[in-house]
Amino acid sequence: MIHALLTLVGHVCLLLWSLQMLQRSVDRSWGAQIRRLMNRGNDRALRSFAVGAAATTVLQSSTTAILALASWTSQGLIPLGVGIAAALGANVGTTFIAQSFSFLSIEIAPLFALAGFVIFRQGKLASTRDLGRVLIALGIGLFSVHGLSAALAPMSQSPTFQLVMHSMSSEPAAALLASAAFAWLSHSSIAAILLIVSLAQVDELSSQAALAMVLGANLGTALNPLLYSRSAQIDALRLASANILTRLIGCALAWPALMFSDLWIDSLGGSTQRVVFNFHTIFNLAVALLFLPVVPVIARQLTRMFPERVRADDPTLPRYLHGRDAEPATVALTKAEREALRMADIVVEMLDRSRGIFASNDRDRITDVRALDDTLDSLHESIQRYLAGVGGQPLSQRERLRAQTILTFAVNLEHIGDVLGQLLMKRASKRIKRQVSLSEDELSVIEQLYDSLREHLQLSIVVFMYTDVKAARQLLKDSENFRQIERQVARRHFDAICSGRGEGVSAAGLYLDAVRDLCWANSRLVATADLAVKYRAAVS
Repeated sequence: MIHALLTLVGHVCLLLWSLQMLQRSVDRSWGAQIRRLMNRGNDRALRSFAVGAAATTVLQSSTTAILALASWTSQGLIPLGVGIAAALGANVGTTFIAQSFSFLSIEIAPLFALAGFVIFRQGKLASTRDLGRVLIALGIGLFSVHGLSAALAPMSQSPTFQLVMHSMSSEPAAALLASAAFAWLSHSSIAAILLIVSLAQVDELSSQAALAMVLGANLGTALNPLLYSRSAQIDALRLASANILTRLIGCALAWPALMFSDLWIDSLGGSTQRVVFNFHTIFNLAVALLFLPVVPVIARQLTRMFPERVRADDPTLPRYLHGRDAEPATVALTKAEREALRMADIVVEMLDRSRGIFASNDRDRITDVRALDDTLDSLHESIQRYLAGVGGQPLSQRERLRAQTILTFAVNLEHIGDVLGQLLMKRASKRIKRQVSLSEDELSVIEQLYDSLREHLQLSIVVFMYTDVKAARQLLKDSENFRQIERQVARRHFDAICSGRGEGVSAAGLYLDAVRDLCWANSRLVATADLAVKYRAAVS
């Protein structure tokens, strides 16, 4: 009994791993295109439903699709009603994935695994290797489903197993809760449905209990987006609540029908396997047909149930970008300027936090700088979306040029944040890991570059705010020092290589990379000054 139980657990884990591998491989190769497709379904509920179903069929995960929809809803990229319609489609799409497993035979599992292995090993392109991973995952998934049935066969002779199955058969509510818990823990309704099919095939689970478990699997997977959205923006919580609310109402309406399942279960198919898969699809289609016509009503009611909440100051959220549609372009551009200056303040904080990092082994500072880079990325995205809306208004040439200047300044600050938070902190982490020490002269040069970069950032802010041509020329002139230092460091690196000193080469290479990172960050400030000079000339 213990050996059979361990074998069952092993096959369940293998199934979960294969589904995760399948979803990640598809997402890595085609996820961006699918998300763009989902983002286009924002005009009508029916189109959004179809896009959500198609996208989830390809992405292999309704949880992933609904979390993406919640994120876009919270960012204002799609209305709440459109997100709810797409979520209904996502729930239908996941049933198509489960149906596909019912048509694939165990006999072709080795062919999937072999073809996937060959494609993965021989493929040169990332998309080709991802296709290989998909085929391998399908093969492993089919093996695990077959293994589940094989592992359950000897267990069905156990009195303990029979008692558990009899309890769930006599108490469908317990079967529903058990299935919901498994689907929640596994983050996969597909895995839950495949497990239900395997249990039903040993003839110890009644058809009524199997259908109750299907309802539980649908409820369990709806819990994950809700839990993930508790601390997110309010629109994400509204969409996740709509998703689980429609599932709850659907289960409540379907529950009385289960009491009379003997009257209609034969119409779902001949085998128990077919009954489970078809009921899963019909349930989600029925829920979609029931709620699609009233999606606007659901959106309004959820907006009333979950009003905008007062949140503690979140640095990743914009402070000034609101009320765009009802304001003149000049006011909107001023707000965008203020948000861009917030980005500049964060860059200054990143410089202060990362200063001296090459003489320290403090990994917490590296983590802090990377977190500030994430904040910078979020604000940059907010400014881009805001200016995209401003660009839809009638703008004068001066306003259009100003919008371009703001956007360029924000883009350059975001690039500087990437240099500091990703590239430079990667060098610092590597130095700590390899226990490489820089010389006092090298550390002094890096400190000098930090001082100059901070000063140039202040100059670029002056140029950005006042289009000060004198400050811009000063910035362009002072930046020549960066190029001279970079050339000097490159020569020293070449000398270290020629001298054959292994330790010196490692330290010199790390030092050269750090200097080049700081020089690249400075070049982004120079680009801002250059654009400001052109703007001043254009409006003069």
